[in-house]
Amino acid sequence: MRNETHLSTAETSIFSANELYLPEERCRAFIEEEGDVFLLYAVHYPMPEKEELLIQSMRQFGELIQKQPGIIFVNLSPFRDLEKGTLITLAIWESQEAFQASWPILVKDAPSEEWEVKPREVHMFNTVV
Repeated sequence: MRNETHLSTAETSIFSANELYLPEERCRAFIEEEGDVFLLYAVHYPMPEKEELLIQSMRQFGELIQKQPGIIFVNLSPFRDLEKGTLITLAIWESQEAFQASWPILVKDAPSEEWEVKPREVHMFNTVV
């Protein structure tokens, strides 16, 4: 069952408390209803000996993101590229404004870059409508 406390008015009109949607379906339904979303992904370059600390920090950060108004999807466990040794996180927001409104809260708990061999790359995209 979904937690309805963080849903926008637009989203509650799409989803009922008794329905379970996969993230892809939830995002697709939101785009069809609202027409736009904001995607953010980050590529992390962990030090091999600090990778588990970074992953744990990324999971905690994802849990914090999950509680923010306007979030549609965030992966709580990062994706790993075995060949490159990188970790990727992904978040989809209702809008860039929703992300920007939450950022002052989130930035305080962002994972430390001291566990990375080089600065992470952060990529942001808006839906082309």
